[in-house]
Amino acid sequence: MIKCFFVILLSVLAGNVFSSGVPELVELTPDNSKDLGFELKEAYSGDDKVRMVIFTFPKTTHGNWVAKRVQLSLLDSTGDEVMGASSDYVVTDEAPSVMAHYQPGNYDMAIMVQYFCKVKGCVEAYSVRSVTHYLTRKK
Repeated sequence: MIKCFFVILLSVLAGNVFSSGVPELVELTPDNSKDLGFELKEAYSGDDKVRMVIFTFPKTTHGNWVAKRVQLSLLDSTGDEVMGASSDYVVTDEAPSVMAHYQPGNYDMAIMVQYFCKVKGCVEAYSVRSVTHYLTRKK
């Protein structure tokens, strides 16, 4: 009986922790990106061995959820993260975007933008899990 009580108590506590800190994730695809206000396009890098991409995203979602964090991950050929970078985004008058590059064939890239609302614990993230796969499907 006591063991059952502790399992239920831990489940409730864990649920509260995760509900306030883990963002709801929306995966971006070539099919849904434009409707959601996102764009991922390839740019000329000047080197055939390097793929340069520009990822444009909306300043806000849901009317008042503000873009606050952009994360980039360099992935190896097995999909494991080799390097990651995260930076806080400050809203300006300019259209928000991030430019990145990598060597396709050897590497891939993932991109995520997190939006926060004014209520504590409100987080939503939009992600391209594989830039290579996204661009291949887009063509």
